[in-house]
Amino acid sequence: MNTTVPITITDEAKDYVAELGLQEPFQRMLDHTVASILGLRELRVSLQPAYDVGAPCVLLDAITPPPPAGRYDPTEDEWGRWKMSTFPPEVFQHFVLLVAYGPADAR
Repeated sequence: MNTTVPITITDEAKDYVAELGLQEPFQRMLDHTVASILGLRELRVSLQPAYDVGAPCVLLDAITPPPPAGRYDPTEDEWGRWKMSTFPPEVFQHFVLLVAYGPADAR
């Protein structure tokens, strides 16, 4: 069984994390994401531009199979709680996880 999850990080996201000096927390987030999301197929990381008057953010797109029909997927909420309990606001405010569902039979 292949346990390697492909991770793609844009140069813009890498540069922004370096500019903020948050390479170590970012690596911890990547490690936690790969270890904690069941069925993770791919992780895509990009820099999202500032919205309205906010700051840019590093977006982690976790590609997973869809949950069974009608079932709630707690992945984003659980990851967000972990992020906020692990890092101070000065760190966690720069990172967002979104789950995107791929085909159920992919891989």
